[in-house]
Amino acid sequence: MDDDNVLLNRLHDMFSAHDAPPATVIGLAQGLYGLRHLDAELAALTSDSAVDAPEVAVRRSGTDVRLLTFESAELAIEIEVSGTGRIRRVVGQLVPGGPATLEARQPSAPQPRHAEADDRGRFEFESLAPEPLSLTWRRPGSRPVTTEWTGLA
Repeated sequence: MDDDNVLLNRLHDMFSAHDAPPATVIGLAQGLYGLRHLDAELAALTSDSAVDAPEVAVRRSGTDVRLLTFESAELAIEIEVSGTGRIRRVVGQLVPGGPATLEARQPSAPQPRHAEADDRGRFEFESLAPEPLSLTWRRPGSRPVTTEWTGLA
């Protein structure tokens, strides 16, 4: 092991023992690292049923459902988040519709998960953790579009 790695390991051990950052900070830093697509357009959160109308609960078979809309200059993505406990399900649709490849990133996942949108732009991710999520979708001939990080808790 070279001198730089020895020094870095010692610094890591020292700061981990005496001044460790909160787990949420580590998770957000890992999430930001996952946003390495510098050419991707950012889709901002424009509607969240948990904020816009918290008194109106959307319910399906005993489970609260959260509706989110993200918009960029040319595309929008509408998702429905459902589930309780340690599992979340995301069902969504791209507007305008059409086939696309989607990628879901979460801080605790070592690799992004992938899904394909059908001809109408519909897609689904099962068994997501109740933690921050960022989606990236790609269509042939277009720049990738990435959502801002949004908590699923």
